[in-house]
Amino acid sequence: MSPFFNERHNETSRSDVCLMWKWYAQRNLQRGMIITFHNPLKPDALTTKRIVGLPGDLIHTRPPFTNPYIRVPPNHVWVEGDEGGKLTQDSNMYGPISIRLIQGQVTHILWPWRKAGRVRWWEHPDRLGAFRQ
Repeated sequence: MSPFFNERHNETSRSDVCLMWKWYAQRNLQRGMIITFHNPLKPDALTTKRIVGLPGDLIHTRPPFTNPYIRVPPNHVWVEGDEGGKLTQDSNMYGPISIRLIQGQVTHILWPWRKAGRVRWWEHPDRLGAFRQ
């Protein structure tokens, strides 16, 4: 999720420490929201990505996804990392994810101190480039 999280990932091994809301995490989902979910390729691992598409949305995909467009099915979301391109494993690799895989909504950054505070995901509409109505 660099540069939004871990903006200095290539300079340090430290990661941002975040707080997430786990109660009713699968409700009131919105485009741009940052979530944690069980990775479909590694079910034991939690992954953090941004919601780009909601059920019914038409998404313009990127390689390695096989089709140039996909409509997000019911009870699924389309997620992408902020890195873009081949640097991220996201829905362009494994397709839409089931809402049931969502474990939490990222709400705050706790560390590093200079970035500590509420995650204002709604202030970044530029990160929703794949969404098409």
